[in-house]
Amino acid sequence: MGVSLTKAPPRVAFSRNPNPIELYSDDILDNAGATATCIIKFNGTVLPAADLKLTWAGADLTFKAAISPNTSGLQYPSGDGSEAHVRSVITWLQSNYYINRDFNLAYTFYSAAHSISVVAKQKGKIFNMSPWTAGNLAVIIGNTGIDIAYKPNFNHFLEVWKVGALKPLFDRALSLDIPVTGKTIKDLSGVLNPHLKYDKPDLTSVWQVCSTSVLRYYLKYMQYYGETPEFKAIAITEEYLVCLGGYSKQALSQITNTDHLENYLLPGPTLYKVQRWFESYPVDNIEVNTNQPQFLYFLNMRNVAEQLDIRVQVFLSDGTTDIKIIAGGTVQPLEKVSVSTGYQQLGLQAYTTSLRNITRYEVQLIERTSGDSRTVAKTYIVNRDYQDYTRYILYGDSAGNFKTLRANGKSIPKTEITDSEAQAIESLETPTDGNFIRYDVKMVESDTLQSGYIAGDVNCLKELVISREAYRVFGNTLIPIKITSKNFDPKQDAVNLKAAKIEYRLAFDEENYTGSTGALIVPDLSRPTNPINDI
Repeated sequence: MGVSLTKAPPRVAFSRNPNPIELYSDDILDNAGATATCIIKFNGTVLPAADLKLTWAGADLTFKAAISPNTSGLQYPSGDGSEAHVRSVITWLQSNYYINRDFNLAYTFYSAAHSISVVAKQKGKIFNMSPWTAGNLAVIIGNTGIDIAYKPNFNHFLEVWKVGALKPLFDRALSLDIPVTGKTIKDLSGVLNPHLKYDKPDLTSVWQVCSTSVLRYYLKYMQYYGETPEFKAIAITEEYLVCLGGYSKQALSQITNTDHLENYLLPGPTLYKVQRWFESYPVDNIEVNTNQPQFLYFLNMRNVAEQLDIRVQVFLSDGTTDIKIIAGGTVQPLEKVSVSTGYQQLGLQAYTTSLRNITRYEVQLIERTSGDSRTVAKTYIVNRDYQDYTRYILYGDSAGNFKTLRANGKSIPKTEITDSEAQAIESLETPTDGNFIRYDVKMVESDTLQSGYIAGDVNCLKELVISREAYRVFGNTLIPIKITSKNFDPKQDAVNLKAAKIEYRLAFDEENYTGSTGALIVPDLSRPTNPINDI
């Protein structure tokens, strides 16, 4: 008896996808109510013009017997009161709108007489028939209908708590869903998503714990009712995790299990300890320039805290290999970390000599003490070809992480000025300062960037053009930009040229201008970030 969570959230879910829970109470009634019944008894022959009177709160009907009833809905066949006769009467009575709306009729044999059983379709006193007798017909009352009585002001009360918080993210009385069955369904995505945002990448750190793109939470729920509503016994759930992002609607149409994300990251947690990287879609054999920033994300799906390190296996141009271990940190259950995997971010330039350099490298996480793998390996191919006009854009993807776009095409920067002006009152003297006042002067800097040839699937740029957060990379500095492209041409049949045009602007308006000097280098959208290769 009481309230239960009949549909719990998945252990891990995306914030932008539906995340419904279901609360159910099996004791919402003060009175379960009763169904009204009665018997129309035929004690013998029914002559033509004999009345049959049926009266309840919904109608007051008088039916006339006839040898050949008409279609008025208020006539029924006269007859000898036999079973066949009574069954034919049922057909005619059911043609009446009000009878059909409120009651189910069936033949029965009652008290040594052929009769009609009348049962209300719903519970309630408004369906109680009035007793009536005339000639060989009688309406005999059976069960008395009683109204369903709900507990007054009945609601479920739900609280959504962030783990470690001092007050709930959400606390509200939720009414029962219609039709009333004791259930309340609440989608948590609208509650949780506003509390998440991207973790801005740190280009100077190899290991970064993500604190804003994931949220651990739990639920408190209870009944809340009474003439003066009161809280009843409280129930508290286990912890769940919500991650910024979501699957596309097309992807959701193919997903049948609520634990799809959890099973993808770590299939068979009781059997395996190696899990996949947390990616919106996996890409292997990633080509990188030496100064290209890259990130991988790990979400600990195991119920243990572990100290993890970064294992980098390098493959050198002279055919030799080496392994570099970089300190990571302790990862709690359901904790997310960002791992820098760029060439210079990992310090791999130290391997370069006049005789050899790195051609590719693999990155994975390992348990610190045992050295056992905790992730699959990700391979990076080092591109040492000089490319003019190289620019890097970091953009937030659909899994709440950051990806890197390396563009090698020319750009077309543009500067637009907006301002307002007013005219000063002219003096009688010759004006020396002018009559026009210029104010609210803003400079909008934008760029149209050609991506250059894209080695992978050009459709991946769909994620870029809908990204909610993006940055241009200038050394270790990230300058916020806004993607302004309004359309995108996906891959076409029989077209092998894979490139795209990307439009963006600074995510702020400039009111001042500062040029670069020997003491200060100021980022400029028109300036590329060409790699200086350690060849």
